[in-house]
Amino acid sequence: MRNEFNTPWLISKTNQPVLSVDESNRAEQIARNYLKDDPALSGEWFKRRGVTSGWAPGPSLYIEDHRSIDLTTEADAHSFEYRSMSLASDGDYYLVSSPRSREYENYLRDSVGLAAPTVLEIPSSDVILSRRMAAACCNHEQLLNTLSNAAKAGNGLNIAPFISSGDIWRLGSEIARRSQCQIRISGPPPRLANCANNKLWFAELVCALISRSALPLTYAVYGLASAASGVQKLARISDQIVIKVPASAGAMGNIVLDSSDFSTTRLTDIRNILLGNLKEIGWSGQFPLLLGVWDQAVSSSPSVQMWLPYSTQG
Repeated sequence: MRNEFNTPWLISKTNQPVLSVDESNRAEQIARNYLKDDPALSGEWFKRRGVTSGWAPGPSLYIEDHRSIDLTTEADAHSFEYRSMSLASDGDYYLVSSPRSREYENYLRDSVGLAAPTVLEIPSSDVILSRRMAAACCNHEQLLNTLSNAAKAGNGLNIAPFISSGDIWRLGSEIARRSQCQIRISGPPPRLANCANNKLWFAELVCALISRSALPLTYAVYGLASAASGVQKLARISDQIVIKVPASAGAMGNIVLDSSDFSTTRLTDIRNILLGNLKEIGWSGQFPLLLGVWDQAVSSSPSVQMWLPYSTQG
């Protein structure tokens, strides 16, 4: 069940934004600068092993795994695993950890009328040990043989992950090695995917591509003392402040603070309040953290990562 664009995800075309020549040239130059500073963004190592970004008609493996996101628990990740199944078609594959929800699979097929992909199950104990579904799959001979045979039969295989992490690409390279077929990942190379999910990196990119005025006041803090000092300063100019674990997602890493609570609070007390809030959301103690102004005059709050392939990549 594909849409008019023949892609594994839903696309609704509403308008066609056009960049000027100057804007396109500027974006290209920024991209070249990033690649010069961090060549791993291109994913060249994986390309040499038969794995590239892209998508083409043929069998696809869908993996909805949130475990690579900071603050995600095993229970949270397991509950999300079936979310992408509605995208899969007959002839596709869908990876879940045990136990399978056959009742939900039957509901999607029989009641909703969706396709019936081949569901591949990996033991949850293997996933917990490896910490990622794709990493666990790399150590599972039967699943690797199934996917390698699918790639051979389909003259290649697409892997459509929730997040295009290093484990996903490592799985792709292992299938490519076994099948000697091209493996396409529906997402950016892993280093770029990690950067795009980092709110501090993304804020820097917004400033470079548009301007600093295009985002609320945002900066990195490298300790709780500097975070407390920053909160105290921002409380004088904004009604609300946010501190974020920058590589989390789905607002799990957001702590929104009311500035009025800090107008007369000592720095030591602010530090303790921040530490308590961060521990409550499961923060591991890593820095930097993002500190910024929480905008309120907003009509909507989209939270979207979009990977837009070149037309030559499908």
